[in-house]
Amino acid sequence: MLFAADEPKRFRSSLKVELALCVIASLLACEGSEPTSRYQVCDGSDEIRLAVTQSGGMVDWSYDYTSPYGHRFLFIDGQCNVLTGGVAMRTGHLSEAEATRINDALRLSRSASWSDHEDQDCPDSGAFRIRTALGVGECACGCDDDAPEGLASAIDAAFGLLDDIKANSEALDGPLNAIVVEVADVPATAEPWPFSFAAADVAISSEAIYNVTPEVIALSDADAKAGRALFSKALGEPYHDGVARFLEDQGLFYEVHLFDQAPEAFSSAIERFGPL
Repeated sequence: MLFAADEPKRFRSSLKVELALCVIASLLACEGSEPTSRYQVCDGSDEIRLAVTQSGGMVDWSYDYTSPYGHRFLFIDGQCNVLTGGVAMRTGHLSEAEATRINDALRLSRSASWSDHEDQDCPDSGAFRIRTALGVGECACGCDDDAPEGLASAIDAAFGLLDDIKANSEALDGPLNAIVVEVADVPATAEPWPFSFAAADVAISSEAIYNVTPEVIALSDADAKAGRALFSKALGEPYHDGVARFLEDQGLFYEVHLFDQAPEAFSSAIERFGPL
């Protein structure tokens, strides 16, 4: 078992992670010398020290509401706390040794040199970013030939680590948000409406989604429990997008876009961190 049952979940050293970090570090070692001052991810502060995000591209109308931090993201604060995921968020905690290895693998001490680079736009895939307190590096559809030394390797490595950390973290079980959309077509099958509020009171029509700002509903504890059962199914096959299809209420049919609400400590720290 990766994690002991009686302690906070940590991304402990595993052969897989150790080998991945060793390979990454050896590949990056040939890309020039490291600045003499080491960047500390876990510096003891409550601030965000590392952000890895994939955002934008060809997105659905709901993206701005359900994915404020991007399609995929990883945030690590100065206490080694982790927030990662997408519409479904996960949390965890790094050891200081693991944070040091991440810094070394990504060469974060170099991040101040990345900020002046402006990569060519790639509308299909959006932007891939690494940001620290020193600077931000961004590439799209792979880094341009004139990208700063080490940035392309760092971005590739960062998203590999993001996926590994996400796989070894715990799903949030806190506040859940929802957007309700009335669908025009009658589906072949539908589940009964599980929430305490009437769908018609909060729904927007599928014809109006590009012209009307939807109501984002912070579900009550009881409704969130029902919502999480739907959310778990909606994150599976075939869409993985957190949209519950289809629910019936008073003879009308709806889809519900469900998405996690970030813990307050993280959302405040991310807001202080600035634009992603």
